[in-house]
Amino acid sequence: RLFFADPEDTAPGQRVFDVSLQDQPALQNFDIVSVAGGARKLVVREFSDVMIGDSLKIDFQPRRGRPLISGVELIAQ
Repeated sequence: RLFFADPEDTAPGQRVFDVSLQDQPALQNFDIVSVAGGARKLVVREFSDVMIGDSLKIDFQPRRGRPLISGVELIAQ
């Protein structure tokens, strides 16, 4: 699970980015504030069947503003 919450008074469209997990696209044009319905609100995205060896690789590609992540939770399957 990836956790996102924009702690600033960011308006929709000001922070938009892509997320890849293990070099595979996971989120495209992700706008935390738009998805959450406002700043300072939590958004959780869950991904299953992500193969992790020794490490988890999370990449961010900014579209507008700076990417932001608030937390990561890993659960072995």
